[in-house]
Formats: sequence, structure tokens, C-alpha cells
Amino acid sequence: MVNGMTDAQFFLQSGLALTSNEPSFVFWTDDSVNLVAQHFDIPYVVGAVYQTEVVRFNGSWYMCAGNDADIGNTWRCQQSIGGGNKLIWDWGANTSVWFENWNPNKNWKKGFNNPFVAFGALSYVNGNWQPWQADDLWTADACAGAWPVGNAITGWLRNGGQANFWKGGIPLYANNPNNNC
Repeated sequence: MVNGMTDAQFFLQSGLALTSNEPSFVFWTDDSVNLVAQHFDIPYVVGAVYQTEVVRFNGSWYMCAGNDADIGNTWRCQQSIGGGNKLIWDWGANTSVWFENWNPNKNWKKGFNNPFVAFGALSYVNGNWQPWQADDLWTADACAGAWPVGNAITGWLRNGGQANFWKGGIPLYANNPNNNC
């Protein structure tokens, strides 16, 4: 997923909802829909590469996504009512690429490629697209340290790099009281 917090404190997100109990899907969300995932009209295909964006264009914010193999037919954007003129960068989760596991069952990994890969992180600065110059790797979960970041994420997104999210290092749904860390 990719998400952004605007300088008006409005949160936007676009990404993949990968589920083990129901069909996975491509989605967008923002504060106007209380961060409830909204389906894009894009089929989810296991193993496909998806491009997701949060972008400002002609004075409005958009959450966009598409399947790279068929970008001309699958590219979709949802206009947001969110305010602000730029995304903030705060060394936190507000403007980032991340993986959030909402699956409460231990066999959630079946049917998904390993690793999940993120690449091509760009920011639009002063009229030019530029690779991220810095990044920070961290994990957060209910296991209080049982899941070291090195088990979950390797690589970097800065300077055009690639980050890998490893299934075996990603904890179960953090709010599940029975996640048995």
C-alpha cells in the first residue's frame, strides 16, 4: 500500500487488500470514508505487479491504482475531497509504503507470493519526479518485539531501490487477542 498525509492533516491511501478468507482486491480509501477500503474496478491477479499512487493534480488529490501488465485498461483514480497542497514527511507511517496484515488466522500466507515487493518510490518535488532520498524500516505489532524488522523487511526504497516484505516475518493481525506471539 501507499499512503499519504497532507499538510491539512487529511489521510489518503491506495493499495491491495490481500485476504485469505475472501477474494483479495485493489482499493482506495481516505478520511472522507472513515478509512474503510473502497473497491477499485480492477481485478486482483495473484503474482501481478500493481502500481499505486497518491497524487495531487490540478488542485485535487487522487488515489490511483492499476495492474502494470494491462495499465491502459486497468488504471483507475478516485478523486478525494481532501485538502492540503502537499504530502508531509515525518519519519512515520503518514507518508509511506507499508504492509498491514489484517488476517487473524495462521495460514493466511497460502496463495500469496513471497516476498511482496515494493519499488519505484518517487516524490514530486519542485516540478520533478525524484527517488526517495531516505527511508526508515520498522514494524509495529501486538507481539512487543517478537517480530524483528529484519525478518519482515529487507532492502530499501531510497535512491530507486527495492524493499521486500517477507511473509514469514509479518505478524498476524495485531489486534487479535489470540495471535499467540
